[in-house]
Amino acid sequence: MKSERIRKIILSLLSVVIFGVGIKGYQRLAQDKKKIISKNTNTSAHKVKVISVVYQHVATKLTGYGTVRGKREVVVISEVGGKIVWMNPNFESGKRIKKN
Repeated sequence: MKSERIRKIILSLLSVVIFGVGIKGYQRLAQDKKKIISKNTNTSAHKVKVISVVYQHVATKLTGYGTVRGKREVVVISEVGGKIVWMNPNFESGKRIKKN
């Protein structure tokens, strides 16, 4: 029974010591924070130039390089066999020509 009482006393003292160390640590951190804050108050601000924003439309210009291909390709084949006797001089493969 006596050893149980001694154990309770030791645990109580240990709790008080740990609590005291915690309070001292908090006070130390608070003092350091005040020192850090007071050191940074002496810095000066940088000079900047400020302009007003004006709403305006800006033309978009896009330049690109590459090869363009059609999404679909159509091959036209004549259903009638024979010989071509005349061809429009403006005819080129892949070019559109107007109807006469």
